[in-house]
Amino acid sequence: MGSEIELDYLLNHPVASTVTADFNSETLARRSFLPKKIKIFTQDYSSLKDQPQYRFTNDKEAQKVLPDIINNPVQKVTGGDEISQSMKQAFSKKRNIGVVFSGGPAPGGHNVIAGLFDEVKRYNSESKVFGFLMGTDGLIESRYMEITRENVDAHLNMGGFSMIKTSKTKIDS
Repeated sequence: MGSEIELDYLLNHPVASTVTADFNSETLARRSFLPKKIKIFTQDYSSLKDQPQYRFTNDKEAQKVLPDIINNPVQKVTGGDEISQSMKQAFSKKRNIGVVFSGGPAPGGHNVIAGLFDEVKRYNSESKVFGFLMGTDGLIESRYMEITRENVDAHLNMGGFSMIKTSKTKIDS
């Protein structure tokens, strides 16, 4: 009984409470961090432009394994402040977009989701982003959650993949 009181005392101690709280000064500072954008993404729009002057060497083994993608053109991301009306309509179409993480956790996974969420909502507030839970396992088993502003804000700048998790399950077909 004595150890339970000591543990309770430790867990409720003001210093321990500050360190283990969901919101503390370090967490709030981390969540408010705004990384610099590379120049191309400071413009309102970005698009891909084919670069026909560049070609990959055609590897016969890669051609066998990847027949549908081996001859795709090299593309460059370009930016601008204006796009055509047809592009605006395409961007503003309501969409349901799925996100799945596969492999080991990596820094920045949450911010990938946050960036995707923000851009999807920027073009159409009715669009939805879904995260497949536990990586490819969630994709295979149709386990997912809708990503909300609250999810994004709670995980922003907090590192890896804990919002939707990941797995190392391989999909071979």
